[in-house]
Amino acid sequence: MASLFSQSPLSQAISFLLIIIIFFFSTTKSQQQTSTDPSYYYNLCAPSTCGNLTFSYPFSLPNLCHHPRLNSTCQDNNQHLVLQGQPQSDPHRVISNITINGPNFTIPIASNALFRCGHISKPNFVTDSSIFSISDKYTYGTHLNCTRRPANGQALMPVSCLGCEGDADPNVCYYMQGFVSFPECESFYIYPPKGVNVSAEKDLRGFLKKGLEITYTMSSECESCQGSGGRCGARPDGSFACFCPSSVHTQNCSDEVIDLRTWKPVARKSGGSKVLVVALSTSASIVILIALATLVGIFFYWQKSRRLKDNEKGMDNKDMPQTDLKDVVKGISPTRYSYPEIKKFTNNFATKLGEGGFGSVYKGIIHGSGNDVNVAIKLLKISKQSEKQFKNEVATVGRIHHQHLVRLLGYCVQGKRRALVYEFMENGSLDKYIYRTKKEGNEVEEDNDFEPLSSKQLYNIALETARGLLYLHEGCRSRILHCDIKPHNVLLDSKFSAKVSDFGLARMIDKDHSHVSFTAIQGTPEYMAPEMWSKSYGVTEKSDVYSYGMLLMEIVGGRKNYDSHASVPSQVYFPDWVYKKLDKVKDKSETSQVDMTEIVGEVMDKEDAEVLDHMCLVGLWCIQHIPSNRPSMSRVIQMLEGNANIPTPPNPFPEDGAEMRANFLTKPTVYLSARDESIEKLSQ
Repeated sequence: MASLFSQSPLSQAISFLLIIIIFFFSTTKSQQQTSTDPSYYYNLCAPSTCGNLTFSYPFSLPNLCHHPRLNSTCQDNNQHLVLQGQPQSDPHRVISNITINGPNFTIPIASNALFRCGHISKPNFVTDSSIFSISDKYTYGTHLNCTRRPANGQALMPVSCLGCEGDADPNVCYYMQGFVSFPECESFYIYPPKGVNVSAEKDLRGFLKKGLEITYTMSSECESCQGSGGRCGARPDGSFACFCPSSVHTQNCSDEVIDLRTWKPVARKSGGSKVLVVALSTSASIVILIALATLVGIFFYWQKSRRLKDNEKGMDNKDMPQTDLKDVVKGISPTRYSYPEIKKFTNNFATKLGEGGFGSVYKGIIHGSGNDVNVAIKLLKISKQSEKQFKNEVATVGRIHHQHLVRLLGYCVQGKRRALVYEFMENGSLDKYIYRTKKEGNEVEEDNDFEPLSSKQLYNIALETARGLLYLHEGCRSRILHCDIKPHNVLLDSKFSAKVSDFGLARMIDKDHSHVSFTAIQGTPEYMAPEMWSKSYGVTEKSDVYSYGMLLMEIVGGRKNYDSHASVPSQVYFPDWVYKKLDKVKDKSETSQVDMTEIVGEVMDKEDAEVLDHMCLVGLWCIQHIPSNRPSMSRVIQMLEGNANIPTPPNPFPEDGAEMRANFLTKPTVYLSARDESIEKLSQ
């Protein structure tokens, strides 16, 4: 391959064209030998065994024989069936026989991570909710493995850690109902039966290995297929297929036939030779187009090759000189580093700044010509999801630059090693400065060693964060959704200027699209907009606005928005409590101001109270449950910067808001049902 790139552009074009033609005909020949025989797929999708289990669609092992959103593997010397859903979901082991009752399959599962010793760090999303459901006899909770007890975690219950017997684990572990997270802890979601005292379980790992039951309901098309004598499966594009003994059909053995050369339905069974001619003609046209595109691509590659040659050599040369600071900061794109360089920058990973679900962050120093620069280097864990996060980060933040977005300076790709090099933010993340613990009276005890920020500083941080989001939504060539706005992802530099970080879940929206659709839940539950849990609503920039509003409320309150163990029941859900107080003092001009001393729990002067009241009102506008009621980020900035009174927002919580929000965090399915009913009433 190296000699190919040393040829002239014309020789390269001819060589590539020959490769494409050879590949096309070899692929066509291979398909004619294997994939055009319907009985091949019918036999392939016969019921399989794994250990003492017998299973069929949607759990079949062979490709095209299982549900397109679910992969099954037979592991541990073919003794255990393991289900893998979407990348962010943990693999789960089927621990006993699958029970079938009509179209319903009841599957007893447990997280596969529980069956091997070692650290458990993934959150443990059970499965794709579009395929499976969980019985209401279970509750939702979070097992937290912490380096220390969270300062604002008074409601946490001590539990045993999930290490194997004899493991040395210096951490402490807690349990809390609902899906929660703390920066000092790794979260592992668990689903104990209702009424079980989790803290009383001495062998919690063993208890969780007993598993839980999830339900799969067979689709009507699969029922129709099996009723006609076929076997359910999927086409290469993921759409449904019914594999019958002598043909392949779209739904059952009596409807449209699928041509196995194109995997497209054929209106009638006759005329097979014509179908073959059309298929081959179409394929030949595609080959010609690919060849032309290759010629054009090679031409532009040849033009750029001279400019890029030195840079490419530099990226792979182990003896390259130390990177100059100007090249790092002013480079058009992030700089690529080798893994030995990453180890050198971090002094062999000597100073650890933090750890998350996808990797650890270390402090590093890049030595330049006459100057040094501090950096933060995220070393990613080796996993498919981390690889996706890495590509997403480089593809989004690597191409943009804004004073309120954390700058990606470089990256490392070497073997399975992946690392991201960011500018260093001296004062860390915002969450360290905004959470505090309230005492009796008006005194406030800070829950950490960090100096509290003034109301003016908090206001500036909120405004700068909004400007960073506005750039993502309106300032880029393609609109970008961050999808994970929260205090932990707002970083502060030496002057406490805010920058948005962590673009691993970001999504781009093309100019001709109004929204994106998610195939699975993404983000942090406490800050996610309701539509991100529901398939009925597209995800837009307003979803980021909602998360930003939740962040604003936590900045104002100095606490987590949802606290199921609050001393006063009305204060369990902070935004709901604030809105009710706001509603009581609303005057005829539709403007209002609440007593911020009572809300925040400390005495403050009039100017500080007005600043926080201003932010509070903007936050309540942002967290409206109906997306169209939320302002855009440009409007948010106008409201934050404006001196005029902000109108009182509509009630964000139609009908029992606190209870609905509690369901949102602990029982998403119940919450969505209630929310959709409320929205339908409001729209009538």
